[in-house]
Amino acid sequence: MNESQGFAIGDALLRAIGDRLAATAGPDGLVARTGGDAFAVLLPDLAPEASLSVELFGNRDGSFDEPFVIDGFELDVSAHYGYTRLGAEPRPPGGLLREAEVALHASRFGSPTNGQAYTSDLDRAARGRVELANELREALKNDEFELHFQPKVQLASGRLVAGEALIRWNHPARGFLSPGAFIPVAETSHLIVPIGRWVLDRACKTLRAWQDDGLDIVQIAVNVSVEQLADREFLMDVEEILARHRVPPSSLTLELTESVFADERARLRDQLDALHALGVKLSLDDFGTGYSSLAYLKDYPFDDIKIDRAFVHGLPDDPYSRDIAASVLKIASSIGATVIAEGIERPEQRDALLALGCSMGQGYYFSVPLSEEDFAWLLARRVPLPLKVA
Repeated sequence: MNESQGFAIGDALLRAIGDRLAATAGPDGLVARTGGDAFAVLLPDLAPEASLSVELFGNRDGSFDEPFVIDGFELDVSAHYGYTRLGAEPRPPGGLLREAEVALHASRFGSPTNGQAYTSDLDRAARGRVELANELREALKNDEFELHFQPKVQLASGRLVAGEALIRWNHPARGFLSPGAFIPVAETSHLIVPIGRWVLDRACKTLRAWQDDGLDIVQIAVNVSVEQLADREFLMDVEEILARHRVPPSSLTLELTESVFADERARLRDQLDALHALGVKLSLDDFGTGYSSLAYLKDYPFDDIKIDRAFVHGLPDDPYSRDIAASVLKIASSIGATVIAEGIERPEQRDALLALGCSMGQGYYFSVPLSEEDFAWLLARRVPLPLKVA
């Protein structure tokens, strides 16, 4: 709101939200803005059996039922909320606020206006996230991360033409952890930017080593989060890392998920344009599963579009999956982008994609993600995938 309408409108909206919450809380309630776009509400007289969702967000003068009108702008606002009940056990105000904040964090993974009550299980999970975040900070210091690379191949020949860099955490106690075990915590603890910088640096360092060894130059794709793109130093980081490792920008592909469309900003588009002008390739990952907007595709300089594995999984028998794959291929053709299919696990899926006109893909049918050494071995051997078992 601040970026699109200005800070004056944003501040006025916050005041209007506070006024509505105060009106809903009543004369015995208490409302405070605790920072940013967060509010705390005390409802001391709410009956134990009362529904908080009805009281604050439902159809009885709910605070967010009607749009806000600020200086002629009609603004629809939704909210996530977590709560704790006072109950019989006395706790200090700080403890009550912490319980509500734990529940609020959990509510962010659900639908807006779908509240979350505090429970001891949520508390244990929150403490676990804090502990994992602290371990991630130590992992960065102690160089506990590794990169594995999944080959991308030409479907017709099986020739290795590119690779996707995938982070793994060699945890000192738990062994190798896949990204799903720690990336969500990295995102919520603001560690995704330094971890993403490490991935980018290691991928380019590895590319330089392969090139120095005389191996074929292939494109390496690195996943980039929205938080990294929002970082004002990201473009400079990319330029510095490429220059330091003497890697041609055309050898690097940045993969973005459709979440870039969730908070579409002019500065974000400028960032992508600048990266593309640098010579870096851009790939749209998981197309069709998130915030798809065909209007955005013509404005963003994407070189590749990846068909999500959810649609590849149904090939060749599911008509819906075939239609989606065919549509993505047609859309990509209209903007001059290459289509890469993810999650290919069977030869029948590869054949169906070839019949639709898709020329590139990746998945366990061709290869699992490989260590740096094993991927380099494939580059040196120049053998088609999947490897033939003798």
